[in-house]
Order: sequence, then C-alpha cells, then structure tokens
Amino acid sequence: MSFCVSTSMDDLPVLGEFYQAVREDLAERFHPEMERLQRALSEGSESFRDALKGIIRQYDSGPVDATVIGLDASSKMADAGEVASIIACGVAVPSRSGARPINVLRTAFGTATEELGRAKSALTLCAEVECAIKALEVEDSYILWDGGFSALNFEINKAVSALDSDAKRYIAEHVERLFGGKRDQLAKPLFTEHGKRLISVAKKGVSRQYASKLKLERGVDLSDKAVLGRVLKASEYTQPAAYSDIFGTDKGFGVPKETAGINLEWIAAFYKSLRVSYFKPHPWSPVLRVEFHNDLGAATALGIVQAQTTTKAVMEPLPIYMADLLANQSSHAMKLYGDVNARRYPDLYKPTRTVTRK
Repeated sequence: MSFCVSTSMDDLPVLGEFYQAVREDLAERFHPEMERLQRALSEGSESFRDALKGIIRQYDSGPVDATVIGLDASSKMADAGEVASIIACGVAVPSRSGARPINVLRTAFGTATEELGRAKSALTLCAEVECAIKALEVEDSYILWDGGFSALNFEINKAVSALDSDAKRYIAEHVERLFGGKRDQLAKPLFTEHGKRLISVAKKGVSRQYASKLKLERGVDLSDKAVLGRVLKASEYTQPAAYSDIFGTDKGFGVPKETAGINLEWIAAFYKSLRVSYFKPHPWSPVLRVEFHNDLGAATALGIVQAQTTTKAVMEPLPIYMADLLANQSSHAMKLYGDVNARRYPDLYKPTRTVTRK
C-alpha cells in the first residue's frame, strides 16, 4: 500500500484513503455550508438593516484626542523532554510621544505535566492585568484592551478556579497578589476607581444578540459582527446595551464562587457597569465591538476608537496593533528557555519526538 498521494498542490504526507475523505468532506459539508453563510450575508443586507434600524445610531461627536495605551498579552509553552517552560508577556504601548512600551514577564517551568500546562492561561492573564496596572500610571490616559472584556472575564474565572488544582503552585503567587486571598487585591483599583478609563475593542464576533432577531434560513449561524458588518455604515454604531444583555449570565458574566478565600464581587460590579456597542468608525474600517464603562459614555469611548483607527492599512486601533506586535516577543524569547539548554542539562532536555521527517 502506498503511504502518500501526490497532488497538484504539494506532496502531502497523507494516506490516500484519508486524502479522499478530506476531499469528500470539502465537497459534501464544508463548501455547501460556506455557500449558505455567504448567501445569507449577501442576500440579506437590506432586510438586516430594516430589521435592526431601531438600534442603529449615528456618531457625530468626532474623534477624541487623548493619550491611549494599547494592551495585549501572549504566551508560549515549550516542552523539551522531561521539563517544560512557559513564558507570558504583557505589553502596553502608549500613544504619547516619547513614552516607552511597558513589559511584564511571567514564567513557570518544571516537570512536563498537565498541571503545568494549566498554568499557561493564568500566567498570561496575570501578565496582562499587571501591565494594565502599570499603564495607568500614565496620567490622563485610557487603555484600549485587546480581545474584549468577555474574554477577560472568562480567563479570570478560569485562573481563580485553577487555584483548587495542582497548578496552584505555579500561579498562586501571581493570582492571589492581583485578585486577593491572603495577600493583596492589586487589581481591584484597576476595575473600580479606574474602571471608566478602560475600553475594550474586540475584532472577532462571538455574540448572537442581534443575529437572533433576524429571519435567517434554518441552520444558518451568523455572529452579530458578521451581520452588523453588512448593516452599519461609516460612523454608525448600535445603541449601547448592558453587558449581560449581550452575553447573558451564563457566558462568562457569572462571578466565580469564593475560592481559596478570594471574593470577586468587585469584578461583578465592574461588569454590571459595562456597556457594549458595535461601531464602524470609518468607511474602510471593519465593525468593532467596543465595551466601556457607563460612566465614560459612548461619545468618549467611540471618539477614542475613531481617533485611533485612521490608518487605513491597520484594521484595528493602532495602539492595539502595536501591542499585539510586541506581545509576540514571547515566542522569540522562548528559544532561550527551550532546547537551546540541551547541552547544559542533558538529563532533562531529551527529545521525545523526531524533529525532522523527510
């Protein structure tokens, strides 16, 4: 039996039977589903707008000139045999001239276990939140938080819950320092007294609040962002809605139960104050989901986003783009923790798989 099949694209090392199954799946399931979604978007634009016209608003206040700090984080895990390493990087990039980026590093390393793997997202969260705390030392500034506060809430819940697992020894120092327990609650002022300085901008669409109001073909599943991308025109936004109205109480809004002595009711108060609006700042812009504190107001929040999206080649606010770019430095720095140490620790850094296959 031949173990590979030659194609017109490349020589792919797959079994002929598997390649045939892929071709059938593409023809019978993938392409028909993509065509249904594309057709629903293409044919429904006018009816979408008519159905949602009651929540569409025109933004006329114009750009808001302010010092803005883009915030993002990334992490990398390298398994190098008996041991593994995690490196997490939080980055804040100020728009103010002469202000340097802020970096926060968090690491964990030890025996390559599932428990160590669970620490990865918690360390990333802690690096990101601590970076936000440092960023707010820049006076009269606003943070543009990449990814949406819904994703942040989910990660906070997951990190606090991990304190009840064997991953605790890798993350307790950082999670408890920021969110409470027997030590501090360094993150509390960030979400309470400084909450109205926080704005999140999400590029991906995860909610279905507005899409559910449309008469879509049975089985067609579209996100709010996909629908509103066909509906909103330049400088239009959706009437701000409560965070819980968009995401519900069962999709990350719930506050984790007290774990290891940590009470996060102050996180709940922050989320109850949030408002969510979809906004198309310019003709060339995609629709962005903007989440902001009710005390900040839509005029200021949307004006800040509009002022930071004037570069046509960048599809998101420029400070967030720069923060995302620099956060990826974790992937490059990971090389210093990985198999480059094989000669120094030969009993630990042993390959567990064939690196190259020809």
